[in-house]
Amino acid sequence: MSEPVRFEAVLERHHRDLPVYVIVPAEVAGAFGKQRTFVVETAVNRRDVGRRSIKPWGDGRWFLELTKAHCRRLGIGPGARIAMVVSLAPEVPDDLLAQISALGLLPEWEALSEAQRRAFAEPVFAAIKPETREARIARILAALRADRG
Repeated sequence: MSEPVRFEAVLERHHRDLPVYVIVPAEVAGAFGKQRTFVVETAVNRRDVGRRSIKPWGDGRWFLELTKAHCRRLGIGPGARIAMVVSLAPEVPDDLLAQISALGLLPEWEALSEAQRRAFAEPVFAAIKPETREARIARILAALRADRG
């Protein structure tokens, strides 16, 4: 993980059916040196929120969404001023990467796009039960073996 970056933001929402979000200042997003969507470990008002994605808006701005569950747990909503701390999150779980390496599947893993690798890795990070994590890793390894042909 990277050094934490702190900033203040206001929760916004364009429509009641859409998630709330914060505009991430360009200097905060720039501190991580990323050009595309990237994952951070996030805290709001000193409470852990977990892994969230900082995404480019397309007009030079960056944003981060918070779910209804996050807002409910934190007792916040649109218009709330919040203190955020973000740090770059690991991109691949250590146990997944170890198994990919051990099976000689690194070339197949590295051939995937960043978005594809993230789509495989995030469910492993999100797994709560060890058996769920293991099953998800097994599916990833099977997919990589299938790519090998």
